[in-house]
Amino acid sequence: MSAIVDVAVRRPRLVLGIWLALVVALGLAGLRIEQQLHLTNPIVPGSSSAREQQVMTRQFGEESALVAELDGPPAQLQASGPRIVDALERVPHVSVASPWHSGPAALRPDGSTAILLLGVRQPFERVGKDAVPRIRAALRGAAPSSISYHITGYADIASGVERGT
Repeated sequence: MSAIVDVAVRRPRLVLGIWLALVVALGLAGLRIEQQLHLTNPIVPGSSSAREQQVMTRQFGEESALVAELDGPPAQLQASGPRIVDALERVPHVSVASPWHSGPAALRPDGSTAILLLGVRQPFERVGKDAVPRIRAALRGAAPSSISYHITGYADIASGVERGT
């Protein structure tokens, strides 16, 4: 280590020149690296995420997808579920697959949980800004206090990042 310090003290211009050359070389290499990078599919084949993605693609085609989970007492969830789905279907550009309307029974893994698959036919940039807040408002308005809900999906995450939450 002391040898490096000696060279840096005795020949500062040489050391600065080497550092500058290194920075320029790495900068030029960085310009080309972006072309070599590509998006990878974040869904692992054979996983439960992959199976859910296949169901969503069959149900909605290629569009932005969100998943909502409803949790609550089984009787109240069964009674409130259709009303919640109807409220979500009134949100512009939103389609819903649920255990109550047009969805497979697998969307109701047990009596106290239901999964809603939401397809949004809007450009991805608009989904987080327009659809996600409307979906949240529809859930707030339709779900009784005994039913909790959670939303997830790329558009919801992007919406949260944009809002800073």
